[in-house]
Amino acid sequence: MDYTDSDLHYISTSEAIAGFRAKELSPVELLQAVIDRIGQVNDQLNCFTHTSLDRAMEQARQAEQTYANSPEAARPLEGVPCAIKDWHSVAGAITTYGSRAFQDFRPDQSAPTVERLLEAGVVMHARTTTPEFAHSGATHSPLWGITRNPWNTEYSPGGSSGGAGAAVASGMTTIADGTDGGGSIRIPASANGIFGYKPPFGRNPTDREHPGETVLHYGPMTRTVADAALMQNVMSGAHPADVYTRCATRSSSRHSSRTSAAGGSPCRWTSGTSKWPRPSARTPAPRPRRSPGWAAPSRRSIWAGTRASWAPG
Repeated sequence: MDYTDSDLHYISTSEAIAGFRAKELSPVELLQAVIDRIGQVNDQLNCFTHTSLDRAMEQARQAEQTYANSPEAARPLEGVPCAIKDWHSVAGAITTYGSRAFQDFRPDQSAPTVERLLEAGVVMHARTTTPEFAHSGATHSPLWGITRNPWNTEYSPGGSSGGAGAAVASGMTTIADGTDGGGSIRIPASANGIFGYKPPFGRNPTDREHPGETVLHYGPMTRTVADAALMQNVMSGAHPADVYTRCATRSSSRHSSRTSAAGGSPCRWTSGTSKWPRPSARTPAPRPRRSPGWAAPSRRSIWAGTRASWAPG
């Protein structure tokens, strides 16, 4: 790992887990870096509705002991800081859905994908902002105010998973979850320069409050594709609360028999270990692909000179 103390909050999940297992990094050290980052930038960005930093630190210490004493018992996402959207039910924790009508509401059960993330060992340290009932492409609500884009605070981080997108991009969490119906993962991922994935219908279970809902898709929001694959492999699969996941799993199983010879699997992701671009790095935008026979209107590409700056703050 080549991350320093000043930018440890930007480390990827894949690198963090490798560091935990090699005893080069502690879950406590990573969480403390994330907490320090929250103190630096969240007042300007307003990404969180609630935080539970003391409880999260205790979970990080438990994860540290697991890696130290029984590394073989470590779960897939053991010790990784994860922010959960305040639209997703978490048993016993205040879940407001961005509305004053639910500002003290505590559900008695968690959304299935949240259950799976917690069972996989994530450290839930914060809940991310969402517009009221997640019905907006920008993140603001009467209850929680305006969430701002870490690249330029005059702009929105998108919505409805805008708090998640801004928190991941600014290093206030390592990973986060989101929901997408009309773009609520994809819009914030684009606006904040991170990776978001809207899974196919039936691949990830929806929540118990919306049985049979065909619009909501629960998915990962991360800084690298590899991290999204780690999250997706935890979140996906059949669940008794969502009959459509069972149908999708059966369909995928039939398809997998035809792809096994090539080593493919429609239900499991693999990815390289490419890093999220580091702070202050600048990368030229790629030239667009051209189909055979396509002729440019001029010799100068419209992409020439275009650049993207990465890693806010």
